[in-house]
Amino acid sequence: MNGLEDVTAEAAARWSAAMDYPVELGEGGVPVELALRIPRPDGSDAPGSTTVTRDLIRINQRTRGAQLGRTLVHEMGHALGMVSEYARGGVIDAEALAEVCELYPCGRITPEGEAP
Repeated sequence: MNGLEDVTAEAAARWSAAMDYPVELGEGGVPVELALRIPRPDGSDAPGSTTVTRDLIRINQRTRGAQLGRTLVHEMGHALGMVSEYARGGVIDAEALAEVCELYPCGRITPEGEAP
């Protein structure tokens, strides 16, 4: 899995498993696009961002390898409604799920790293 679409599909599958609710790719969803730069206030580049309105995920074109997967999991959390900085490091934690599952009818909530 190297391409943006493959890594996005993997992030969606991980959120689906953790939420016990389908997170799917397809028409009418939140687009994921590559960006030349995602400048932070300090001038450095962020690996990714999600718009405040949660209708676009942007991934810095320089984000590669394992960081790409971690960034997509985190930004997808924002697109699903996570407002805090949980799911850092690409791990879907209990705090991230608590925020997202306030908005979706999650089934059995299973943070990553915990047995179902």
